[in-house]
Amino acid sequence: MNLYEEIYQRAARKFDSPQALEQVLPPVLSGAQLASKSDSFYLSTMTRRIFQAGMTHSVINNKWAHFEKVFWGFDPEKVVLIDES
Repeated sequence: MNLYEEIYQRAARKFDSPQALEQVLPPVLSGAQLASKSDSFYLSTMTRRIFQAGMTHSVINNKWAHFEKVFWGFDPEKVVLIDES
């Protein structure tokens, strides 16, 4: 068994079945679909995953609309203007 398969099997056991695991995974997008996404989409998605790494996913998911509003939809041209201090 390769490492990916081992990780997948562990996750499937956590969710009681491969089908239950698949229901919580995001859809797989094609290359064309990914290319059509905006920079805001990528910045938002990366930020969300980073926040989820340090907090309970449900907390982040429940408040994500507020994060989107506060960070101007994660528009890179606006976010770059945030003062570091």
